[in-house]
Amino acid sequence: VFMTGVIIASVCFLIWLVGPQEQKNFKFYTVESHDSITGLEEGAAVQYMGVKVGKVVAVRLVKDNPELVHVDIGVDKSTPVKSKTRVTMATQGVTGLVRIEMATAKEDTSDATIAGDMKYPLLQGSASKLYEALEDIPAITSQVRAITAKFDTMLNDRTMAAVQAAMVNLENISRDLNGVLS
Repeated sequence: VFMTGVIIASVCFLIWLVGPQEQKNFKFYTVESHDSITGLEEGAAVQYMGVKVGKVVAVRLVKDNPELVHVDIGVDKSTPVKSKTRVTMATQGVTGLVRIEMATAKEDTSDATIAGDMKYPLLQGSASKLYEALEDIPAITSQVRAITAKFDTMLNDRTMAAVQAAMVNLENISRDLNGVLS
């Protein structure tokens, strides 16, 4: 029993000792997003140009503004995160899991700063282009239905009969014109 307690205490001590070391290698940022972050969870990967450089630490709604979401991320200190680093939510294949993807333009040289009463420097986030396209599908479907309904009303039996009559008349005119010119 004593040895089991010593082993458990040793494991707990090692976990406690290693945990802060990981945080010492990270620099933390808050990503602010006006877009939905469906599928993004704590522990999700943070990548810089496709290379894993960190993870999502916390996800929360902004109390005073229900249209904003804050995502705290821990990123390896060597990652070149700047004030205008582009941060997008990207889906991982067909799983529906979401990761954060980052990239910085060469001309962006100013460091991200802490805004107001924020705990970490603030970065602006946005939804992935795929997610934006998927959100547009209901509107596109509605427009296709409206166009189809217009074609259905345009192509009723009466209209089709008129088109058929016009084709017969065009054929008769062509035949008569051919006879006159021969």
